[in-house]
Order: sequence, then C-alpha cells, then structure tokens
Amino acid sequence: MNRLRAYLEADKGINSIFEIPKDEHINLGPFINQSESNIRLRFLSLCNNVFDTQIGGNLQHIKEIRSLTRRTLKEAKYYNLNTIEYLSLLIKLYLISNSYVNDFIYEDVDSFKNVFIYPEDVQRLVFRGVQNKEFDLIPSMYRNIKQRCHIDKHFIDSKYSESGLTDKYRNVFADSDLKPSFCSFMQHYAGFSPFIDFTESVAVASSFATTPVNRTLNDGAIYCLFKNNNTKCEEEYNIEFFPDKINLNDKIFGKNLWNLELDDFKVQYRTNKEQTNDRMKYQRGMFVDIHKCVFINNRLCFPSSEFNYFKICFSKESKEAIYQSIGRKYPEYLYENLMHPDNYFKIS
Repeated sequence: MNRLRAYLEADKGINSIFEIPKDEHINLGPFINQSESNIRLRFLSLCNNVFDTQIGGNLQHIKEIRSLTRRTLKEAKYYNLNTIEYLSLLIKLYLISNSYVNDFIYEDVDSFKNVFIYPEDVQRLVFRGVQNKEFDLIPSMYRNIKQRCHIDKHFIDSKYSESGLTDKYRNVFADSDLKPSFCSFMQHYAGFSPFIDFTESVAVASSFATTPVNRTLNDGAIYCLFKNNNTKCEEEYNIEFFPDKINLNDKIFGKNLWNLELDDFKVQYRTNKEQTNDRMKYQRGMFVDIHKCVFINNRLCFPSSEFNYFKICFSKESKEAIYQSIGRKYPEYLYENLMHPDNYFKIS
C-alpha cells in the first residue's frame, strides 16, 4: 500500500488541489465504526467504477494506478482502515484533478477530429482556445476572489453592485436584473461576468490558442465542452469556491471530504447562444454559464468519468504550423481578422 500511496501523493493533479497531510495518522471520523470489509468494498467499488474512461484522465497514469491497486489488494495480508479510506480519498481526488487529454499534438486544424472515437462528436461540441494550457476555465468575475466562499445569485448581484456596473447599466438601459442579456453585455463590454466565452468553431478556437502574440512561450490548449448537458441544471447558482488547496477538514456542499461522491463534482451548466454583437456572430461565439460546480485553487474540478468537458493540449512548437493551416483554409478566422473583421472585408 505504501507504493500506491506514494504514487498518488506525488501526483501533480492531486497536489494542485489537495494539501497532503504530513502526519501518518489520519482521523477517519465517521468511518471509524465501519467494518474493515465494508471499507475495502468501498475502495474496490471506487476503483472498478472509474477506470474505464476513454478521454477523461491520463490513461497511462490510470493504468499504473489500476495495476498498483490490484497488486496492493492481492498482496496485503490485512486492511488498515485508515490506509484504505485515505487511499480511496486520494483516488477520488485524482479522478477530479486529471480529467484531461494531455499533449495531443496536431499540426493541421482539421486533424483535430482524430482525437475523437466518433468524429461527428465535433458537431456537438463548443470550444475555447487558450495560449497557455495552464490557464483554467474560470469566469472573469471569480478570478480575483481571495477567500473561500459560496457563490449564489446574491453573491453575483453584490459583485455587480460593488463594482458600480449595476448603476451604470441602469442609467443606459433602465434594467439591471441578473439575466443572460445583462451578463452577456457585461462579459463583452466590462469583462466581468459569471460567463465564459466559447465558440462553435474549432478553427476559431485554434486561432485564439495559436495567435502570434507570445506564441512560443507556452504550450497551448483547446477546451471542449458538449452542448447538451445530461444533468438537470439548477435554476440558482450553487458554486463552492476555494482560492487555495483544500485539506481534510474542509467541507464541500456541506459534506466532509470522506463523504463526498464523484457525483458531487458533476458540473452543471448552460450553453447560451445569445450573440450580443456582430463580432461575436463573426467568431461563432457563445457563452457557457456554469451554475453548479467546485473550484479548487482557481481550478474547475469534475470527475474524469464525466464525458462533458475536457481539454486537448498541444506543444508550443506546433503552434505556428496550426496557425498557418488556419491561414490557408480559413483566412477569415486568423486572429487579426477575428478581432477586426473590417480587415477581412476590406476592398483591395
């Protein structure tokens, strides 16, 4: 078990969201009265239910953890409650912190489809391109939050009021209710909203991810999100936000970490195609409005078995070739034309 524990504790994904306890003794709290066999079954159930992902997660690491888990359970002569439950927690954290396709490199914008088992899935997705693959999906309104908080409608209303944007909007439009049209306007003209910009075009997302500005500094990425969310989206915002790592004493949605299930991390969202200006139409843009989720250390977390959201990373060395491919096949989507459509429509 020590080998499996060491492997999980060294994982970069887990370390990005979880403060690993330094002491050997771990207080299980509510689990202390459960039987040894019951804890072992919980551990086995978790392992068996989550290792069959096709795109979510780093497959090489998942295979290694699966192998270590089988060997651990086969070789162990007894099962220590603390160790089993702690390993179970680490595996759960692994599965909400590594749900990405890593280092998929393509040098032609159309070869993007090769990553999918079913190429027609591309038509069901929306995309967001980022120059640096370390940039996570986080709405502009939440980026400077410094304290642990619960985000709901009241929180968002108060942020707009404190910034003075509510009064400014009301002065012009006589209406400042928190609804999609208001948030869409604020995203475009103030860069301050609970929305995130996406596009229906792979070429547009690729252009934003490979723009010549600071192109060679970082590996890039394209976030992919399915338009159809299978979970029922809550009407009200219900978001747990941790600006730093979590530890064993933290609670999420009122639950102790030990009691959390992978389903508690499922992201509920809406894709909103209300295009508020001509540039957004040109970029085939749309907004993603996340209503329920968990942000830890400024990172959106979700179970890797949830096939709604993932990202594809590519090297900084491949950016120029991808951008040239866009220029040949989709010149209208070159970065300078996306930002200034008049360039593309200028009469020679």
